Amino acid sequence: MFSFLIENEKVQGENAAYILDKIIGKGKFATVKLSMKVPYPFLSKACKIVYSETLQNKIIYERFQHEIEISKLMNHPNVIKIDEIINKDNNYYILMEYCPKGNLLDYVIRNSRLSEDVAKTIMCQIFTGLQYIHSLNVSHRDLKLENILFDDDYNIKICDFGLSKILDENHLTNTPLGTPCYTSPECFSGNSYDGFKTDIWSCGVILYAMVTGFMPWTERNVNKLAEQINKGEYKIPEQISQECADLISKLLTIDPNKRISIKDAKKHIWFK
Repeated sequence: MFSFLIENEKVQGENAAYILDKIIGKGKFATVKLSMKVPYPFLSKACKIVYSETLQNKIIYERFQHEIEISKLMNHPNVIKIDEIINKDNNYYILMEYCPKGNLLDYVIRNSRLSEDVAKTIMCQIFTGLQYIHSLNVSHRDLKLENILFDDDYNIKICDFGLSKILDENHLTNTPLGTPCYTSPECFSGNSYDGFKTDIWSCGVILYAMVTGFMPWTERNVNKLAEQINKGEYKIPEQISQECADLISKLLTIDPNKRISIKDAKKHIWFK
């Protein structure tokens, strides 16, 4: 059996060791384990493990290196911070902040939907974290409920920079990435698009999902989903306040040049 499947594996960092425990997350290219930093103080960390077999794929390896480069730039209360990266037997162990309260998707599912007051607090923190990310000329490009984590005090942490990109002064990119139901209309166009503005669109989907408990789009087929997104076809339930509905509509504006900025979104009447 592979060594990474053995419970309580230990990896040695530059100034501390980490005891790996149970799996707390699993993706296509990596596994996340709860870990304990030793010696005292015994701090809990999340350890993202990317195995050597996975990194033999050139495209995945280059994407991984790019993710690490971007993640190292991050130092903000609303963004996951990396503590240390360890290379052991060509496996990479990325030690980062542990968020014990889970992710926003699970939180919304547990509560069916969130009250607007709770959603305001979360959305304001998302905007603040994203504003910081953009200040570094980075577009996240995969903002979604699953990539918003909660720390012990239910403060949010934006995570997973696997699809992120450092942009030039025009903020343009042309790769249609991300999770389809969070993807902006311009991403489906095949043309270059503003990476910052497409992140703002994703915020609109997140806000809609928080206050309604479901996605704004009803189609499951990717082509039909793209058509629905391109037309901006969604309905806001009557129980949603006019102020919240207005902010959602400004975030989910089809024309990216008319879409609200983060700065203006934070000043929106819904937050007052």
